[in-house]
Amino acid sequence: MVNVVVENGELFGKDRAVLRNEQLVSLIKGWEQQRDVLMDEIAFRQGQVELLEDLVKRAYEKVLDVNKEEKQKETDKIDARMDELKKEEADEEEEKRQKEARARHKKKEAAAKKRMEDSQKKGVKEKPTPKHPSDKVEDTQKRMRKKRG
Repeated sequence: MVNVVVENGELFGKDRAVLRNEQLVSLIKGWEQQRDVLMDEIAFRQGQVELLEDLVKRAYEKVLDVNKEEKQKETDKIDARMDELKKEEADEEEEKRQKEARARHKKKEAAAKKRMEDSQKKGVKEKPTPKHPSDKVEDTQKRMRKKRG
């Protein structure tokens, strides 16, 4: 038989009350049960901590996704506005080119009209328009046919 001294659930030296083997075994079993309960509690708390960590991680990722989406929306708006501005600028340039082309055309028409008026005043005939090269070939072929017969 083993003599063990226990005070307030803790083992001490010989000066305290002496326990028998049966009491010691029941005391150890009680401690083991308490340990098992505490281990279960620790495991439960760790599970809760892991669950909370997972929830926090998902919430953080969701916040990052929302921020990313908002930034993407802003970027898309900016890109759309830039495209609009580029289109407006291109339209303005095209309009400017068309105005310049119209002005050049009017200038040429005015110059041609003035030449016509000047030539009519002087009594000089307007030069005939030059023939297209294909017309010259046809004329040459006609002349050759006449010579042959």
